[in-house]
Amino acid sequence: MSFSFLIKICRQIKFIALSLSIPFTSFYVWGQSGPCDSLFINMEVTDGPESLILSNVLFQNDFENPKHTNFVNCSPDFAQNLVSSLYGDIFDQQWTVETIQINGPENQYQDPQGIGGNYCLGMLGRIQDDKIAITIDRKDLDLINLRLNVSAIDVPRCGGPFGVDIPKFNFKLYDTPSGIWDFNNRGSLLDEEEAEGTTPGITPFIFNWAEIDLHFNAEDASAKHVTLLIDQIHQSGYAALDNFLVSSSTDSNKFTNQLTVLEGDTAWLIGSSTKDVIKNATISSSIGTASIDAATGEWYWEFVAIDGPDESQMVSVSIENDCEIEEFEFILTVKNVAPTVASNENIISTCGLANGTGTFFDPGRDTVTLASNLGNISYDIGKEGSWSWTSNNLNPNVDSLLILYATDSDGASDSLVIPILHQHPPIIINETISGSCPRVGLGSINLTVSGGCPPYSFLWNFGDTTANIDSVEIGMYWVKVTDKYGKTENKIFNVPNNNTLELTNNGDKIVYKGYLPLACDTLMVEASGGKPPYTLNWSNGSTESEIVVCPDSSKSFVATVTDSKGCTATSIQELCVDDIQVYDNGTAVPNRVYLTHKYFINRNLYTKTVIVHPSAVSHHLAHGDLLGAKGSMRCLFNKVVINEDEVLDDPFENDALIDHCVAFPNPFNPSFTLRIDASKSGNASIEVYDKHFILREKKSVELTAGISAEFNLGSELREGRSYVVKIVTKSDVFYHRLYKSGDACPTNQSSLEH
Repeated sequence: MSFSFLIKICRQIKFIALSLSIPFTSFYVWGQSGPCDSLFINMEVTDGPESLILSNVLFQNDFENPKHTNFVNCSPDFAQNLVSSLYGDIFDQQWTVETIQINGPENQYQDPQGIGGNYCLGMLGRIQDDKIAITIDRKDLDLINLRLNVSAIDVPRCGGPFGVDIPKFNFKLYDTPSGIWDFNNRGSLLDEEEAEGTTPGITPFIFNWAEIDLHFNAEDASAKHVTLLIDQIHQSGYAALDNFLVSSSTDSNKFTNQLTVLEGDTAWLIGSSTKDVIKNATISSSIGTASIDAATGEWYWEFVAIDGPDESQMVSVSIENDCEIEEFEFILTVKNVAPTVASNENIISTCGLANGTGTFFDPGRDTVTLASNLGNISYDIGKEGSWSWTSNNLNPNVDSLLILYATDSDGASDSLVIPILHQHPPIIINETISGSCPRVGLGSINLTVSGGCPPYSFLWNFGDTTANIDSVEIGMYWVKVTDKYGKTENKIFNVPNNNTLELTNNGDKIVYKGYLPLACDTLMVEASGGKPPYTLNWSNGSTESEIVVCPDSSKSFVATVTDSKGCTATSIQELCVDDIQVYDNGTAVPNRVYLTHKYFINRNLYTKTVIVHPSAVSHHLAHGDLLGAKGSMRCLFNKVVINEDEVLDDPFENDALIDHCVAFPNPFNPSFTLRIDASKSGNASIEVYDKHFILREKKSVELTAGISAEFNLGSELREGRSYVVKIVTKSDVFYHRLYKSGDACPTNQSSLEH
C-alpha cells in the first residue's frame, strides 16, 4: 500500500499541488540560483495501523474558475457551452449540460444559502436525457467517494420553463480500462446508487441546496481508471449540481487521510521517498517524532496517544531539502478508552459477609471514579490503583452480583460483573446431657451451637425456646435450631435413666402356719450405688434393713430405698404361708398339724397324711416326711419345688440300683460334687434339704450301670448352714449330712448313709 497526499512548496515559487498519481509525477522547478533536482521527494505512506484510512482526492471542482467567460446564453444567465470547454477534459457529456451564472448580470437566480457561489452546472432529466461522465484514476484503491450539492431550479427560456420537483439522480460506476469514456461502449458496471435532493425553493429560480454523499465499490475494476456517470431521472425536471468532490479511499465516504488510535497506544506510519533526493533532507512533524533513513529513503513517524477524549487534530509530517518541502497530512483521532477494572479473586460470602479486592487502570491520564451496586467501595485516587469492597448484609438465600462501575474524567466507563459465591456453613449442634431418675425430673440438656449464621433460635418439642433445658424426665427430646437466614438443623436427644441405686434381698420365704419354729422368717434388704445416704421404707411401715415377719396369709413385702438425689429402687419379696394346722369345723385344733408320711411296702414307696403333735415334727422331717397334708398346695419359689407329690405319687419307670454314693468336699464352698455308682441303669431323684427339712434343691437324673455319674450341687445354698442330701430310687433311699462353710474348704469325700 502506498499513497501520497502532499503539499509541495518550492523555495523560489510557492504553490499547492494535489498528487493525482502514484508514483508522483516529476517536474522541474527553477530557482534564482539554478535548477533544483530533477526528481521530487515523492513522499508516500507504505504502512500503518489497521485503523489508517488512506484517501486520494481525485477530483474537486466548485466551478468557480471557468477557463473563460465567453458564455453562449440562450436564457438569462444560462450558458450552453460544453462543460469540458469551461472546466477541462475530465468531463464528457451527453446532449447539453449547461453552466448557470448564479450571480449573473441579468439577476435571473438567487442563492439565499450562499452554497452555489457564482457558477454551477445544470441538466435536464427529460427530453434530451442529459448525462455527465467523469473518468478518474482511482489510485489502486477500491472505494470511490462522491460528494456534491443538488437543487431544483428552472429555466425561463431555451425550451423552458420545465417545471421544478425534488431532483432525483442515478449514479453508475463503470470500469474504463482504456481511460477513455465512450457513451456507446460503457464497459462493465461496477456499482450503482440513487439519491435525491430536497423540495424546490420558494420560487422556481431560487436555489434550495441539498448535499448528496455516496460511495461506490470498485474492487472488480480491471485497471486503474473508472468512470462515474451522473444521470438525472426523467420525472424530476431541471436541476443544478455544484461542489463536486471525488476521492478513492480504503474506507467509505472518506476524503481525507485519517488515523485513529486508542489512548495509551502508539500511532505510527512508515513511508518512502526518493532516496537520492533526501540525502541532505530533514523530516519534522507537527506532533510526535519523525525520522528518516537517507540510505533507503524510508521515513518513520510515531506518537504515543496519552489521552482522549475522542480528540481529532490535523497532523503534518514534512520532508524538506534545499529545493522543496513535501508534507503528508492526515487527521489523527485519539479515541478515549474506558478504564478497566479487575478482581483479584472470586468473592465468597459467608453468612452475608463478603470482601473483594482488585485493581483498576485507565490507559489515558484520566482520574478514575469507582462505584458499585452494593454499597460503598474504597479505591486509590488517580488513573490506576487498587480497590476494596466489603459488605456484611448480603442474604445468602438470594443470588448476588457485585457490579463495579469505572468511569474516567472524560465520561468513558466500563463495568465488571462479579458473581458472589454464597457459603452457608452447616449448623453443628453439640450437647451435654445429664440423666435423671424415673419421675424425679433431674435431667438436663445443654446445647453448644456452631456453624450456620448466628444468632440462633431454638424450638423444643415441648415448646421451650431456650438453648438449655433442665428439670426434665427420662425420655426422648428433639430441638430445631434456626439461624439468622432461616437455615435449620434438627437433632434428637435421649435423657437416660442414670439411677445406679441397686437393692439386694435374701430371697422369697415360706412359713408354716401352725408350726411355731417355722411360722416366722427374716426379710433383709441392702442398698448400693446411687448417692448415699439412703432412706428405707417397708410396705409394713418398718424402716429397718431387716424385719421379722409372721404373717397369717401369703403376701408381698415391698422395700423402697431413696438416695440423697431422690432416686428410688424397690425390692419385692414374696412370703408364702402354708397353713398346716388341723381344723375341726373351721376351728384350729391346738397342737395338731398335718404331715405327709412316706413309707415302703416291698420296696415300693407310698405316702399318706398323718396328724402329729408339733413336737414330733422334727423327728418325722428327719426321716423324710413332709410338712402339710398329702396333696395340699405347696409354695413354689425360684424353681424350687416344695410340693413333691407329683414325684412321690408317680412310681419310677426304670428303677436304678445304686451300689455306692460319695459327696465331696465336706464342708463345701461354693458347691459339692455327688458321685453315684449304679449296678443297674435307671432313674433316681437327688434332693437337698435345710435344717428345717425344707427342700432347697432337687434334680431328677438318669444313671447308667457301670459308669460313675457326677453331679454338682449346692451353689445356691446359703453359707454357714447344715444340709441333708437325699438320693431316692424306687426301692431305696440314701442320706448324708453336709455343711456349707463361710470359706472354701479342702476336699473331704464322705460316703452317704443308707
